[in-house]
Amino acid sequence: ARGVLTDPGEGCGAAIATVYNDTVAIRAMGGGRGFIPNQREVNVALAPSQTGSSIKIFILAAALQAGAIDADVLDGTRPCTLPNTADPNEPEFTITGGVSGGVATLREHTYRSINCAFARLSQIVGLHRVVDTVYRMAASDYLRPTLGADVREPIQPFASFATGANEMSTLDMAAGMQSIANAGLHVEPYYVERIDDVEGRRVYTHTPRTSRVLDAAVANAAIDIMKDTLVIGTARRSLASFAEQRPAAGKTGTQQDNTTAWFVGATHQYSTAVMVRDPDRYTPMVDIPEFVE
Repeated sequence: ARGVLTDPGEGCGAAIATVYNDTVAIRAMGGGRGFIPNQREVNVALAPSQTGSSIKIFILAAALQAGAIDADVLDGTRPCTLPNTADPNEPEFTITGGVSGGVATLREHTYRSINCAFARLSQIVGLHRVVDTVYRMAASDYLRPTLGADVREPIQPFASFATGANEMSTLDMAAGMQSIANAGLHVEPYYVERIDDVEGRRVYTHTPRTSRVLDAAVANAAIDIMKDTLVIGTARRSLASFAEQRPAAGKTGTQQDNTTAWFVGATHQYSTAVMVRDPDRYTPMVDIPEFVE
């Protein structure tokens, strides 16, 4: 990807976060090309970025929790114009990008990643409920509604929610996916399990912070729906063979003009979020075969 970005010397900004589903101990984290003082000081894995359609995992979970089922029929016809009451500066929001999905089931709209269907669904469920679901499913010291705007921009109940307008980090997304993969039980991610002093005495043991955010049946239904993403949906070219070898589920996400690309997924053991973007965040990543496909 280096040759098509603004600064070929910097290349892509990529990040990954992986957590254990049951404990949410951070198993792996990487972001950026290495720390350089006064030059590269941001851990991209913790830096919020627009998510594209990967944010739909939260809309799906909120809808299922509210009583939706995979066979429910939605209109995914594009373009679509939706009321945007939370933003007085833009009273309506129109979606013109992405695939026009027509009238189909929630399951099909999920594996095809249909923007207008999920934008309509988010309004049916209630955008404030969806935002609350995000905060509960992905809760950590990096993502709480009590954090001031000077620390973290709040998640907004805008009509553009389904297209990824709110920014999330890879750790946020992995933590949210964990809540689904762990049968609806969210455990906040952490780094340190225990600390012993030089004499071998235990001076610190991590205490998990857990909360039930989804019914177990709801979480299992979400996993079942998102399995199709890997088999017949937007991730099939890269992950269909993997899904044949072990149970897995997930969701892709691409921001407008290919400025950011995501995959958020889970197996039985792990939840992982992977993000690729140009370091300046808004340069289209073009002529990359996988993205073109």
